[in-house]
Amino acid sequence: MRSREERVRAVCCRVAQMRRQRRLRAITAGAVAASVLVTAVLAVQMPERMRAVAGNEVEDVQAAASVFRNGGAAGYVLIGLLAFVLGICVTMLCFRIRELEKARTDEEKREDDHGGADR
Repeated sequence: MRSREERVRAVCCRVAQMRRQRRLRAITAGAVAASVLVTAVLAVQMPERMRAVAGNEVEDVQAAASVFRNGGAAGYVLIGLLAFVLGICVTMLCFRIRELEKARTDEEKREDDHGGADR
């Protein structure tokens, strides 16, 4: 059986852990929101940016692959850069989700280990 000090210490540790988890969830939610926002803004601005890069050579921005018209390398570079940034965002999101799941699993395991000793 735990003494009063041990229980107070355990409660303080649990409160600190819950605060860390809440902060990590907020950071993860912010990263997801920022990724979606950046992707949406770039998708909306892409036709205008390509029109400026191509020097008004792109008449129909709705056409598929109009970015690559006339063999311009700018379209390839831009799409490659956007794909790379999106890959980084998805990787960070997956890493955060894995950390949250690992922390939750560790917490449940710890509760199971200590749950029987208190009762």
